[in-house]
Amino acid sequence: MGGFIFLFVMIGVIYIDARSMQQKDSGLYRTTVKSPPVAWALFSFLFFIVVGPIYYYLRRRFLEGLELKREEDAFSGDGPPVDQDRSDACEEHFSCVMESTGVVIRWFFILVCVSLAYAALALFFPNLNSMLVQFVIVGQITSLSMLFLIYQVIKKNRVAGFWKSLSVVKVDRFWIKAIVIPVVAGCVMAAINYAIISSRGTDSPSPLGQAMVGSDGLTITIFFLLAILSAPLVEELIFRGYFYATIAHVKGKVYAFVVISLLFASIHIAQLWGDWLGIGAIFFLGFCLTFLRYWSGTTVASMIAHFVYNTSIVIIPLVFLVTSSPSFFEYTWKYSQLDFIQKEELLLTSLEEDPDFPAALNALAWLYAEQHQDLERALELVEKALTLEPNTAAYLDTKAEVLYQLDRCEEAAAIESKLVEQFPVVGFYQEQLEKFEACR
Repeated sequence: MGGFIFLFVMIGVIYIDARSMQQKDSGLYRTTVKSPPVAWALFSFLFFIVVGPIYYYLRRRFLEGLELKREEDAFSGDGPPVDQDRSDACEEHFSCVMESTGVVIRWFFILVCVSLAYAALALFFPNLNSMLVQFVIVGQITSLSMLFLIYQVIKKNRVAGFWKSLSVVKVDRFWIKAIVIPVVAGCVMAAINYAIISSRGTDSPSPLGQAMVGSDGLTITIFFLLAILSAPLVEELIFRGYFYATIAHVKGKVYAFVVISLLFASIHIAQLWGDWLGIGAIFFLGFCLTFLRYWSGTTVASMIAHFVYNTSIVIIPLVFLVTSSPSFFEYTWKYSQLDFIQKEELLLTSLEEDPDFPAALNALAWLYAEQHQDLERALELVEKALTLEPNTAAYLDTKAEVLYQLDRCEEAAAIESKLVEQFPVVGFYQEQLEKFEACR
């Protein structure tokens, strides 16, 4: 799903890029880029690895030809003199569009190359097959690459400097607009998100949630640290710093507000696909952060709010888990390092601390199912978990697995087929269903 979202964004960028060149100089466009913008967008969607580099090469020819024509016109006196000084802002709308779309196109090349390289390395290093490890490594490399590309174009084209160009500036009433109100807003957004997610009657498995399952404590810690420390800085500089300023210059602040809010949420959909409340929460977050940028006039405001929000949604549940069930926290933290006996001891201790802890009940039931022992007890445990939290997908899957181990394949397949129907993007459920149906 994530690949399709990025591809759709990419074809939109290529269409805008090609259309801008065509409108700027249709004659030069016909002799260099040649094919219409719609064709380039369509073929890039279907065959980007081949078509993308070709398009980028022709794009460079167009821009070089355009610069040559400007110099010739200036030399002959038919056009304005070519100003060799860089400007603090885009000299014209066309320059802004070309600069920003060029950044996105080059970044997409990097994304494809990094993804392919990671997949190749994963064949030789099995630890890289972890989905969470992939989120961390690929996500960080591509995010920092985008920031570096932005730094390059600002250094080349602007004299205002990197931070000022991204609106990391001090404004009037800075402490109120950029610190106090964003801190309060971040806390409120986190509280609203926590209340909405906690109130739902069922869970919605997402790719990110699936990636968390079974990941070791170190990887989860790195992921959380990056979510707290890196994401607010890097994402805000990219979206509400560079791209917001560029779109606002070309189309106005209201247009930039809407586009950046939607774009920010869209790139996170792949991680949360299937968790519809989670997707709704990320759209809400995107609009709130962009509004803070729009209202305050500085990227610092959205950066602070984003930091407070991410910190709150990570720290609050973590503190709650550590204080309410330290044994379950230890089980989760050390999962990949523990053997069966150690896992069982920690889960039993957790249930002594809280006999009605659904996550521990489900985890112990799954543990018994994996070892094909105490299956009747496992069934009792997962049914109690479902009594406490009905319709929870992970618990239903555990129940299906226990029934399968008990040779009650028809019942297992019936449960799993409903999960597949409800969450078609979760590949694990499809694999489970195929296994259960094979034993009928």
